[in-house]
Amino acid sequence: MKNEEIKLKFGKYRNKALKDVPKDYLKWAIDNNVLKGRAMFYAKQKLNYPKDKYQVTVEDSIGGDGTYIVEAYNQTNAIHICKHKNKIQNTQSFCGTTYSARKLEDL
Repeated sequence: MKNEEIKLKFGKYRNKALKDVPKDYLKWAIDNNVLKGRAMFYAKQKLNYPKDKYQVTVEDSIGGDGTYIVEAYNQTNAIHICKHKNKIQNTQSFCGTTYSARKLEDL
């Protein structure tokens, strides 16, 4: 499913594609933490919300183990950005490469 095809599952815009929902309603949904997962990611992207900082830890990769700081919209996006930005290669070992991401709080 493409991001544009994600539909709201609540409220007065129920069953409307996110691309067709007014920006002020999306802003309300983001600010009130109503959206989850891909819907939240797409809404933040559409409204050009600032990205959060995440600390991504990589273990058992080919030459890319370590801790990285990246800016992303959510944990999944942080891991994806980290993989591509740092050209991390996954291993095919029994355990495989592991990734963990945590949001860094503003100081």
